[in-house]
Amino acid sequence: MKTTLLSTGLFLAALALAPLAAQDADDEDVFGQEEQVTQTTEQTQNAAPRDELLTSAVPWINGTFTGRVGLDWNWSDVWGSGFDFLNPTSHGLSQSTTGVKLGFVARPKNDISITGQVRANYPFVREITTGTPATTYTVADFTVWSLYSKFTWNDALFFTFGKQPIKWGTGYFFSPADDVFARSEVDISNPTAEREGPLALKVQYPIPRSMNNLYAFAVLPASNDLAALAAMEAGDIAVAAKAEFLFGNTELALAGYYQRDQRPQVILTGTTGTGDFNFFAEGTAAFPSSQSEAYIERGAVAWDSTDSDYTVADRSAETLFSATAGALYTNADWNFTAVGQYLYNGRGYASLTLRDILQATFDRAVSQPAGEPEISLTSIAGTIGGLGKLGQHYGVVYLGWTSLWGSTWDFSVLAIANFSDGSGYVKPTLSFSCFNYVTLSGGASFSWGGEGTEFADPAGLVSAFSRLNPAYQALPTMSLSLMASIGTTSF
Repeated sequence: MKTTLLSTGLFLAALALAPLAAQDADDEDVFGQEEQVTQTTEQTQNAAPRDELLTSAVPWINGTFTGRVGLDWNWSDVWGSGFDFLNPTSHGLSQSTTGVKLGFVARPKNDISITGQVRANYPFVREITTGTPATTYTVADFTVWSLYSKFTWNDALFFTFGKQPIKWGTGYFFSPADDVFARSEVDISNPTAEREGPLALKVQYPIPRSMNNLYAFAVLPASNDLAALAAMEAGDIAVAAKAEFLFGNTELALAGYYQRDQRPQVILTGTTGTGDFNFFAEGTAAFPSSQSEAYIERGAVAWDSTDSDYTVADRSAETLFSATAGALYTNADWNFTAVGQYLYNGRGYASLTLRDILQATFDRAVSQPAGEPEISLTSIAGTIGGLGKLGQHYGVVYLGWTSLWGSTWDFSVLAIANFSDGSGYVKPTLSFSCFNYVTLSGGASFSWGGEGTEFADPAGLVSAFSRLNPAYQALPTMSLSLMASIGTTSF
C-alpha cells in the first residue's frame, strides 16, 4: 500500500510541476507568462469589471420539472396459443416518472465555482426497515446527484473535487469506459443523459499550445452502508490517469485505472467524423485481480442432497476484454437521427440464458458447495439491471424523426438484440405536441427470444425467482403504453 501511495504522490507532483517546466522552457507561453503591466491602459481599467462579471454573490438556480403520467398494458407469451388481446397479463398506472432536478451554480470568486444537483421522483418518500425487532419508517426520498467545486491554479492546472460525473467513453448506448466510474445505469430512453458519478478529485492539465489534455484522478470508495464506509482505508482509494490527443477532427484517448480490490484496467477510446457522420469506439482490458469473481458454468454438481446443473467458477485469474463501436448520423434538414452500435462484453455469458443464471443462483440460496465463489439472488438481481451485463454480443439500432414534415409529430424506433441468447425487442414510439407544455405519446414494445432469455420477460423472471418460484416461464411479451407529458420544462 505504501508503494502505491508513493507512486500516486509522485505522479500528482509531476503533473503539478509540468506547467512550471513549460514556463521555464518558453517565457512567452500564455499559460505561464507573468503580468508585467506598468502603465494604466483601457485593458487594465476594465480588468476589475470583468472579474465582477465572473463572480456572483447569489447562486444561479437551474433545474428541470418533469410532469408525466401514463397507462400501460402487458401481455405474456404473445406468440403462444394462449394470447388474448382483450385480457392483458397486467396493466397499471405509472406516476413515478414525475419528478424534479434542482441544481445550482455558485461563483463566489472568479477562479472557483460550486455546482450541485438534487433529484427526486414521486411519491418523494420511501420505506426503510431497520432495528431489532424490525421497524419500518417512511423517510424523504431524494438523491444528491452531484456536488463539486471547480478551481484553478495559475490558469494551468484545473481541479474538480466532489461527487461528480466522470465521462471517459465515446459510446452511446454502451460505454465500457464509463462503466468504470458510473454509479447509475444507462438510461435507454435517454442514453446521452449524465450518469451518476463518485466522490473524486480530478486534475486537468491542458498541454500549452495544443488541444491535448492530461488528467489525474483519485476516486474515493463508495458505499450506502455507513459502517462499511467508516471502515474504508486510504488504500481503498482508486487512482487513474488519462491522456487525450486531438488530430484534426479525430480524438484519441488512453487511460488506466487501479484499485486494490478491483481489476486494473486499461482503456482506449476514439472518435472521428466526416460530414453528417460521427464514428466512435472504445476498448477495455481488465487484468486479473486478487478478489474472487463468480462465473456460472454448465456442469452437474451435487452437495447436501441438492442437485444442480451448474457450477460456479472463479474467473479472477483471467484477463477480460470488452469493446464497442458505432456510428451516429444526423441530418438537420430532415430532422433525422440514426445510431447503430455493437458491443462485445467480455464479462458476459456466451450461451447461458437469464433463466440459467437465476436457476444456478436459486440452487445455492440455501447452501453452497465448499470452495465456490459466493453468489446470491441479491447480487445477481443487482448486476443484471443494466444493458450489456448478461450476454457477450449486443447490437442496437435507433432511428428518430422530429417535427415530421414540419408538423408537431415525432417518431422513433429503438431495436436491441442480445445475439448470444437470441433475444431482443423493438420499440416504436409516436408523440404529438398538443400545445405548449402538453405532449401525448404512444408506444409499443415487442420482444422475442426463447424461454428465459434476457429480453423475453426479464422483469417477470427476476420477480419470480425473488419470490422463490423458479417454475415461472418467461416467454416473449408485448407492451402498449400511453403517456402524457404535462408542464415539463427547464429553468
